[in-house]
Amino acid sequence: MLVIGRQVGQAIKIRDDITIRVLSVQGSEQVRLGIKAPADITVNREEISDSVKQALAQRRQGKQSVE
Repeated sequence: MLVIGRQVGQAIKIRDDITIRVLSVQGSEQVRLGIKAPADITVNREEISDSVKQALAQRRQGKQSVE
């Protein structure tokens, strides 16, 4: 894992078309990020992505049980 320190207002570029900018830091617990990416790139929080993957896996498992 690459670890990069950034301050408020600074950004990280991924390829030429994705920008992640630090918008604010609140205490030592919360950082607000702004993400600019093409519309065809899905951006989710990790817990949302994990939940979707789990739901899809359960759905596939249910369909296999029926067949």
